[in-house]
Amino acid sequence: MKRWTRILLLTAALSMSGALSAFAAAEVEPNNELSSASIAHYGGDYSLGYISSISDMDWWVLTANRTGTHNITFSRNNQPFNLNIYSSTGASLYSGNGSSAITLNLVEGQTYRFLVYATSVPTSYYYPYSFVVN
Repeated sequence: MKRWTRILLLTAALSMSGALSAFAAAEVEPNNELSSASIAHYGGDYSLGYISSISDMDWWVLTANRTGTHNITFSRNNQPFNLNIYSSTGASLYSGNGSSAITLNLVEGQTYRFLVYATSVPTSYYYPYSFVVN
């Protein structure tokens, strides 16, 4: 119940700020391991999560629905968060804090792995992040 309350509050806050499209995927805890990754959304819908401590990490998976160039926007709200993106074979495709545009060539049907984690202690206990894949 507490988790759903947090998700609803986060969704409401982002909706009011204009930062949220009509639909969003919220992480499902626990997702600290790749085997329990949350499903990321595709095509302009936000994938929302939060980092609650330096040891928290969030895994997401996304299956490309087309081959070609994809733009990924990572919003970390000035928190010390990084995003790593891996291919289905585990090869690193991107690692950084999203301060510059992320453009990747993805292959239809392939599953990609996203990892979000804190690089130092976040300034807030429960701080959200989001990413969008277009």
